[in-house]
This record gives sequence, structure tokens and C-alpha cells, in this order.
Amino acid sequence: MPATLSIITNVFTDPAERARAIAIWAGMAGVGVALGPVVGGWLLEHFWWGSVFLINLPIVVLALVSGRLLLAESRHVSGRALDVVGAGLSMAGVAALLWAIIEAPEHGWDDATTIVSFAVAAVLLGIFAWWERRVEAPMLDLAFFRDARFSAASGSIALVFFALFGSFFLFTQLLQFVLGYTALEAGLRLLPISIVLGAVSPLSARLVEWVGTKAVVTSGLVVVAVGLGMTATFSTGSS
Repeated sequence: MPATLSIITNVFTDPAERARAIAIWAGMAGVGVALGPVVGGWLLEHFWWGSVFLINLPIVVLALVSGRLLLAESRHVSGRALDVVGAGLSMAGVAALLWAIIEAPEHGWDDATTIVSFAVAAVLLGIFAWWERRVEAPMLDLAFFRDARFSAASGSIALVFFALFGSFFLFTQLLQFVLGYTALEAGLRLLPISIVLGAVSPLSARLVEWVGTKAVVTSGLVVVAVGLGMTATFSTGSS
């Protein structure tokens, strides 16, 4: 995901074109997220469960070949080395955090395993922040977060994607194990999310031009919050 955005900012130098390209990128990302349950459901009904991973291989090959043929070559003038330690710390810290969140309902939020997992995540991410402030070429320059606009934007998109993936996980459980749909039938019932994301995301750039970034982002977050509030009322008796 970061690579695709960096390519877009490098290829599209005109601000208006770049905004449209990012809007299309966001729309395709949303459509991909929403189509996943449909494709995954179809594969589960016809093939081995591992096929949900193997289907990515031809897509990756197509992306690599297309990138080789269509994208212009570019190179950063500084030629900085990769921050291998920072990458390792971030992956380990986020993995520990996600494991704690996913497993907490099984073990209990006050269980020693859960608490230790959160503690490990906090320590690793703390060391990551310490390392990034001292290494010459950090993977993530923490000075960026001094900009309130950057911090607000990063926090907003992190919360939205956290809510999106969490909702999809819960929706599939509700549709299959409570309402009795098959994997494919459950995936099809998530299509409205895909349709709305695909239709609305490309319009975001124009909306920003008309009413500004703050109004678009704020209204979007309000809609997400209202939707999550409505889903919080679901029960095993909901249709």
C-alpha cells in the first residue's frame, strides 16, 4: 500500500491529477476489500480453503509485469539504506498488538496472556519509536506527527480501516453462523459496501475541491460512526 501511494505521487505531479489518482486508488482499495468475501466465499464452496491465498499469485504476477511495462523508472536522490531494524520492530510490535486484540475475546481481556501480549506490543512499539528518533535514515520519521494535519489524517484512516476490517470479520460471522448463510451467500450480502465504496470514492477529490478536506473527512467519519452505532444494536434475532 505505501509503495502504490509513493508511485502515484511520483507519476502524477499535477495536484489535480494526483488528487483524482488517489481517489481512484482509494476506490479500488475499497472495492477490493469488499469483493474479497465474495471471491473467497465462491472459492470455499468449490476448492480447498488454501485457494483463498493462491488466487493472489496470478494477480501479483500481472501487477509486476504491468508495472515493469508501464511505470517510469525513478530513484530517490539520497539513496538511503533500508531501516531493517525499524521494519522488524514495527512488524513484531503490530503483530503482538493484533494478536492480543484478536485473542482477547477467547482468553479474556483480563487474562494474563492478553495483558502480557499488550505489554509486549507496548514495549516493542516503544523501542521502535526510540529507534526511529535516533537512526540516520528512519523508516518512519516521527517528526511528521508534529504536523496536526498529518497526525489527524493518519489517525483517521487508521481508525476507519480498523473499523472496516473489524466489521467485515463480524459481519461474516453473523451472516454464516447466526443467520445460516453459506460463505458465498454471506459474501454476496456484503456487495452493497463494495458498490457504495466504488461509486463514492472517486468523487472524494471533487468534493474536496468544492467544500474542503475537513468537511469531507469529518462527514465521512460521522457516517462511519453512525453506521457502527446501528450495527451495535444487532442481536441474534436480527434479520
